[in-house]
Amino acid sequence: MDYLIPNALRRQLFGLAIGSVAISLIASGCATSPPPNRTYNENMSAIMLSADKKKIVFFGKEHHYVFDMPVRLIEILDSQLRPKLEATFYWFRVLPDRTVTGEIMLSVSTPDGAFNESNREVLRVLAPHTRHTINQAAIVVRSEGISIRGHRYANQSGIEPAESQKLNRTYQVTLTEWPTTQELAEYNSSPVKKMSDGVMSVLYIPLTPIVFFAILAR
Repeated sequence: MDYLIPNALRRQLFGLAIGSVAISLIASGCATSPPPNRTYNENMSAIMLSADKKKIVFFGKEHHYVFDMPVRLIEILDSQLRPKLEATFYWFRVLPDRTVTGEIMLSVSTPDGAFNESNREVLRVLAPHTRHTINQAAIVVRSEGISIRGHRYANQSGIEPAESQKLNRTYQVTLTEWPTTQELAEYNSSPVKKMSDGVMSVLYIPLTPIVFFAILAR
């Protein structure tokens, strides 16, 4: 026997069904929504360059950051400006696959009046993109941001450079980390190793310290 459902009851049942589906979708969305981005500070004790000039490594207490070396940065570090450089690190981000991106801005300060023909290399090396600030104390030439890209690895073995290879002090760099739910490569062995003679290496290529006159972090 067929039963006829009154229209009013049919509409009520349909509304309940739609409501339950909506609640289910909302609950499902809440369950899969990733956590918000987090910001953390890493204490950098050393910055080192591979012998083949293809990698630059930042040594943090918790992580190693291994970046591909930008050609622009090699040109500047190979110049006579290297001992005079000040470096500013900013916009460092850790993406869900643990790729790390950021920018480095380099600057040189010279005493007022000393920026003459003998210092033209400052402009040559930092050109074409520079900014000049002139005041009573100094002339400051700043490069535009040089983008770097690499990966973060957990420093599970606690590998650190020798004291003689470290910066003059520890510098704090702020990073913004994107959340992820995947098992990540950062928990694999870091490619940074310490050889038996104490020399640091990345992918078995020796590392040498980079010494900046000063480092700022944003």
